[in-house]
Amino acid sequence: MAFSVLAAAQARAVPTGQCKLVYTSATQLTLKPFQGAALKINGAVYTLPSGGISVTNAGLGPNVLAYVYAYINAGAVTLGFWTTGHTTDTAAGNVGVEIMNGDPTKSLVGMVQTNASGQFVDSNTNRQVRSWFNDSGVQFFNATSTTVSTSNTFWTELDAGVRIFVLGWAGEQFAATFAVSVSNNTIGATTYIVPWVDGGLFGLYTFMHAPAAGYYETVTPNAGSVFGSDSVRTLALAGQVGSGTLTTTNKHISGFTLRR
Repeated sequence: MAFSVLAAAQARAVPTGQCKLVYTSATQLTLKPFQGAALKINGAVYTLPSGGISVTNAGLGPNVLAYVYAYINAGAVTLGFWTTGHTTDTAAGNVGVEIMNGDPTKSLVGMVQTNASGQFVDSNTNRQVRSWFNDSGVQFFNATSTTVSTSNTFWTELDAGVRIFVLGWAGEQFAATFAVSVSNNTIGATTYIVPWVDGGLFGLYTFMHAPAAGYYETVTPNAGSVFGSDSVRTLALAGQVGSGTLTTTNKHISGFTLRR
């Protein structure tokens, strides 16, 4: 009897998203089959073609956060972009499917943040294409050896060249390690370094007392938090001095996000 009940439950089980939205080029994304090819839209299950379904950036403006929804057009699964947010459907036949707010005919498959040219970007320093399905998180990394100095006694971003942009889903966790080689031209002066997230102070600072003028030391502050909403977070480094002038080089940021 237990086996029969299990078999019946398995027979009734319907996958909602055997697919993954991936970056194809600066002007194209593709929804590819993943561990199957089923996608549920408005209570019905459709089979994706083996090559997936593509969509271009036509009509998208610069620096726009847009959701990618799948819908049926003339009997075929089609992808489109909307800025309208999403919710979990509770209607019979479509329970648990993530849909556009107020429109169960559109199933969520991903989101993007376009760049200043209205194009897609997905690289170590810009993770701005995300899939709703089969996306457990992303890794990111940036480094630069540019030398930057400041005598500011207030928090100042150190180098825009080491910034990282990460698009995340609400509730997604992120953790990052920041490293920088820093010196001060004044013996005994204190130099402070802190993670700079979304244009502001984030987490605890680290500091270095200069034992000699021009002495370099590597400091490694860390930061971690949760995305409060579907959004892009900007990770960078900031510093300030108690006195003297700080000089930085070999700046590095790396980390990952995690969805549950």
